[in-house]
Amino acid sequence: MIAERELPDIKFSERDAILLTDGHHFAQVKLKAGPTFANCLVFPLSTLVYDVIFQIGHDHIGPTADYIEMAEIKSANGIAEGLSGTWLRELGLSFIVEGIDIARLDATSQYLLIVKALYLTGLARRIVEANRQIDTFYIVTGSPQLPQDFYFDSDVAAAILRFTCEALGRNVRTIVMGQRLYVLPWMQWRPHTDAPAPPPSERSQSTVPPPAGRRVGFAPATIANCEEILDSLDNLGCQVIQFPSTWQPNVMPGCGRLGSDHHVYRLSAAAGNWSVALASQLTDLWAELVVRRERSSLPDAVIRNPHLDFQLEYLITRRWLSYANMIKQAAAFVAQMPLDLLIVADHFTAEAAILAQFYRRAGVPVLIAQHSGWPVDNFWSHRAPTDAALAWTRSGETRLRRLSAITDIVTIGKHTRQTYHSLLDASSAAEELRVRRRAAGNRKIVLFIANALTLDTVPYVHPKRHIETVAALAKIPDFLENRVMVAVRTKPGSVHEQASFYQALCGFPPSALKFLDGLSFSAALELADCVIGVNVPTTGYFEIISRGIPLIHVQSAESLTMEPDLPFDVLGCVTEPEGIWPALEAVLFDDDRRRDLLERQRRFLAEDCAPSTGEAADPIEAALRRLLPGTVEAAATATPPIVRLPLSLQGGRGAVEDVLQGSQGTLMIDGWAADTARHRPAKSIHVFIDGRPIGTFSIDRPRRDVAEALGDDGVEKCGFFARLPAPDRFRLETLSVCAEMADGNFVMLPVPTAS
Repeated sequence: MIAERELPDIKFSERDAILLTDGHHFAQVKLKAGPTFANCLVFPLSTLVYDVIFQIGHDHIGPTADYIEMAEIKSANGIAEGLSGTWLRELGLSFIVEGIDIARLDATSQYLLIVKALYLTGLARRIVEANRQIDTFYIVTGSPQLPQDFYFDSDVAAAILRFTCEALGRNVRTIVMGQRLYVLPWMQWRPHTDAPAPPPSERSQSTVPPPAGRRVGFAPATIANCEEILDSLDNLGCQVIQFPSTWQPNVMPGCGRLGSDHHVYRLSAAAGNWSVALASQLTDLWAELVVRRERSSLPDAVIRNPHLDFQLEYLITRRWLSYANMIKQAAAFVAQMPLDLLIVADHFTAEAAILAQFYRRAGVPVLIAQHSGWPVDNFWSHRAPTDAALAWTRSGETRLRRLSAITDIVTIGKHTRQTYHSLLDASSAAEELRVRRRAAGNRKIVLFIANALTLDTVPYVHPKRHIETVAALAKIPDFLENRVMVAVRTKPGSVHEQASFYQALCGFPPSALKFLDGLSFSAALELADCVIGVNVPTTGYFEIISRGIPLIHVQSAESLTMEPDLPFDVLGCVTEPEGIWPALEAVLFDDDRRRDLLERQRRFLAEDCAPSTGEAADPIEAALRRLLPGTVEAAATATPPIVRLPLSLQGGRGAVEDVLQGSQGTLMIDGWAADTARHRPAKSIHVFIDGRPIGTFSIDRPRRDVAEALGDDGVEKCGFFARLPAPDRFRLETLSVCAEMADGNFVMLPVPTAS
């Protein structure tokens, strides 16, 4: 093994190669190693490594894409789906807590581990066998080794690569880096269920009063239309128990309306008096697994790989103990907190999956809400055929029925998430779009929306064919060069391809990659004359179609994901790279062809977004009312009178920092308010429009920046989001916001004017 401090002394030659899945590791090695590292052949085994290489440079890059076989990846998916959740039982072993089989509960994580192992084993084998001139393969790992939780950064890939190279009899040297850099810094704890302990107010069911109406549990993490569901529950007078997740720990913005019967219970993985006995059982289970592992049908790189034992031991003795602690606490909670309905996402989170199992047993109906406009595959979900479900669209409903066998599905006729735009900088945003349009001159703008190409190094699509196709898009024909420009929007986030990837491998000029810098997806669509996607679709297609922008999809390579799987005639689909520019030219410059495509897309959307309950009723409320018989819609209130509040004589400070208007008729007010005389956050904020009270909202969001600016740690939780219905023809100058101080009086918060 080579320690990080020894790297400057290592002499690399042309007969050395390094296999990498982690871009951070490449940057670290490049920085620490001596000048001879320039001789080393680098095989980037993920697009993240390519991104870093293109940013900091390296001359000798192996043709990784030449060794990728999509048929093998499809096979790996099938094998992993069959083994995940069952491999332990195959060995005659099990771990069941309160009737929940934890190996099955954790099947999603195991699925990802098995797919990753099969993919990297096959890829490494082909690379090693094809490069006989290489004397030494270097593998980079961290110290201490970081186990994998779902698809977060880890040393699992290094263990698989090392095992594969050694099994082929090749010389392997391991580089051990002491400095740990995280792909997702906010997910540093392991297991990721072990988040910092929640405050007591979020852990005790004794703080929840008896409900006046129906009581509904709601696990909002990964649900896309949380706000609409919460609005409907409020309209029906329901008490809501929210269950935040470590996956997405905060409850939804706008849930702080005072007077709403909302409560929070954070299902913790903290140890209890049962934990010592469970830990002992898991230690014994790990020891027994080691004895029996030769009988397992799991891939050798997983079950018979000594370098990966740190991951398996962690999985069983730590991660499963964390789940067991959660299960024990959930059992006690469910026994004391009856519900009339539980709402969870179709996308796996441990909290929702555990609570759903207990409440199903108790006879409580479970409603599945989607995390996006397209239902997730079965290995991501925790649905049951007896559940009810909300689908965004008719096409999503059809797929959900096929995947889940759920028959009670309501289509809500919604195809996009709610998006917000600032009213304070509306004019400057509009001017920014005018500047971008002037920069394009008289050219038509083709917007290329790039989706993620990999999940934890495993490709969704064959990268070589995909790169060749995108390169054809980047090469504008000479006769169109002064009439058309292509602007590239990469998928945002830290685990997706960066602009440098498309510049270096596909030939896009910097201008095409920078043209949309700083713009949201919605703003980028404002500029587009046409949108094109390549090989990996996105649910953003629904928003594009709804905006009346012609959409062309190119499917030139086999892909593992087709989300959404929309009809080809709706997508204006192209199947070969050479067909891209003829299709674009027709849509951009042939009015008849453009009208024809837009009409097909308009008709599809109208049919696909027809709610199950008809146009007159709110489909979410209709579904909830049917599942919660006896609920009564909250009575409409009369127009409130104009009021004037007493101004506070003590110290108080605060500000409205932004006013956002939602795409579906809501306002979101963002700001802070502090009672500086009492060194604490203000008690609440009151929102008025035209002097009439609209709502009262809690103040509880961390604002460390404000506390530091005021030099007062006591005011740290002084932030707020106030979400309220937007009145017709709302004008910013009619808005006023007051913060209530400890003395019962009020401080007027300044509201900026629109720029």
